[in-house]
Formats: sequence, C-alpha cells, structure tokens
Amino acid sequence: MPTTRWSLTKATQIGIGSINYDISWLLDTLCYCAVNCYALISGYVGVKSKFKLQNIIKLWFQVLFYSVVLNIIIWVTIPNVPINKGLLIQMLMPISFERYWYFSAYFILFAFMPFLNLLLNKLDKSMATKLLITLILVCSFGETFIFRAKTS
Repeated sequence: MPTTRWSLTKATQIGIGSINYDISWLLDTLCYCAVNCYALISGYVGVKSKFKLQNIIKLWFQVLFYSVVLNIIIWVTIPNVPINKGLLIQMLMPISFERYWYFSAYFILFAFMPFLNLLLNKLDKSMATKLLITLILVCSFGETFIFRAKTS
C-alpha cells in the first residue's frame, strides 16, 4: 500500500461519514486541485521556453536530496519505521519506483515537451480550440464514465 494514501485508507477503515474521513477527503481533493493548477501554470509559462536537459537533471537532484533528507528525518524521529535494503534503493531511485508520482510523470513528459511546445505554437486558434475540447472530453468525461473500472 502506497504511503501517500495511508490517511485515506485509514479514514475509510474508520468509516464513511466520520470527521476523519471527511477531512481526509477534503485535504486530498484540495491537494490534487493544487497540483493540477501548478501543472497548468507551468505549462502556460513554459510553452515558449527552450528545452534544456540540465533543467531536468537539476530537478532530479533536488528530488533525490529531499527524498534522502526526509527519509532520514523520519527514521530518526519515528522509532518503529523499518529500514531495509529495498527502501534504501527506492529512496535513491525515486523515478524508477514512482515514489513521487508527480515527478515521475513530469520526468517522462519532459522528453515530449519540445514536441508539445512546437505543436502548440504551430496550431491556429481553431485547431487549438478543437484540441482543447477533445482533451477535455477524453480526459474528463472519458475518465469519469468510460475508462474508470467499475467495482461493486
């Protein structure tokens, strides 16, 4: 079970309708909204920027630094957290093990940014509108009604 969903899983075990459950879902929703806004703003600001490989390398080192530092802080302050070889490898390879889902996705997207920027800069207003409507339909409504696995 991923550690990022611990609070929601625990709150669900406590029970739907409890204050812990409601607060957990509210915080989760707010965080996802903030992440989506950050992605939109980054894309808008970065569409005219030049592709520089050094940018993703610097960002990777920042993620690695915080991964190591935060894990050390957790191990020092919380005595019952296990330390093993597998966790150490995951800590040192955050992309390979998707420890930080946003950075893992961004790392892959970074390779496509020059092509996406070229596409967005070459589209006229009519085609850009059609692309936007198609993306909204596929990513929003498709995710909600078609692609999501129904469980009973």
